[in-house]
Amino acid sequence: MALPYSELQATRDGVAVFFKGKQVSRHARSYRQGAFSTDANHMPEAHRKQQQWTPGRLLNWAKALGPNVVVVVQQMIARKAHPEQAYRSCLGLLNLSRQYDAQRLERACQRAVAIGSPKVKSIKSILQKNIDQLDLLRDEKDNSTEEPTSDDHENIRGSEYYY
Repeated sequence: MALPYSELQATRDGVAVFFKGKQVSRHARSYRQGAFSTDANHMPEAHRKQQQWTPGRLLNWAKALGPNVVVVVQQMIARKAHPEQAYRSCLGLLNLSRQYDAQRLERACQRAVAIGSPKVKSIKSILQKNIDQLDLLRDEKDNSTEEPTSDDHENIRGSEYYY
């Protein structure tokens, strides 16, 4: 259904939009499969600001904070179809360095990677609860999969019973 008084003209080289006979927009036509061609002037200001970020710039900031911060940023970017979709999460992580020192952020990222949850929400929780200040190796031993033994019931045989 056409809008009143509007018209779209597409040629081999471009696309033009007219309203009440007056051209309101013209864009070069892109033939790249699955690619976008966005004019930054048509974007909201917040989106234009996001364009100043690149994966390399985010990774450089992460390198200044620690190797596990880099790992988390790399994983955040890798999980998305387009790197730009991960920028907000990456910036949320990296901005935690304004509230927590680099060493704490590094340890929180190390723990998040170790538990398989490299997400801003998990890392923020680790920092807020001061879990990053606990020894990671000691905690792994404390949370080992050894079953506690209980001899208070005759039906409990224990692991020795089975070959």
